[in-house]
Amino acid sequence: MMTVQDVADYLQVSEKLVIGLIHKGKLRASKIARYYRIRREDLDAFLDEGAKELSEPRLIPIG
Repeated sequence: MMTVQDVADYLQVSEKLVIGLIHKGKLRASKIARYYRIRREDLDAFLDEGAKELSEPRLIPIG
């Protein structure tokens, strides 16, 4: 299990961003006592999903 700080360091982002992703439901985590823990499998799934989102074409409304 990884801490929020571990994930933030791994992704080179802030801890606030990681917590925001957890609150939005984009990154699965378990809350143990007062602290979040993220399984490596859940982080990998999040990263795989992000890669899919980046590779899918997006329609942007004009006007």
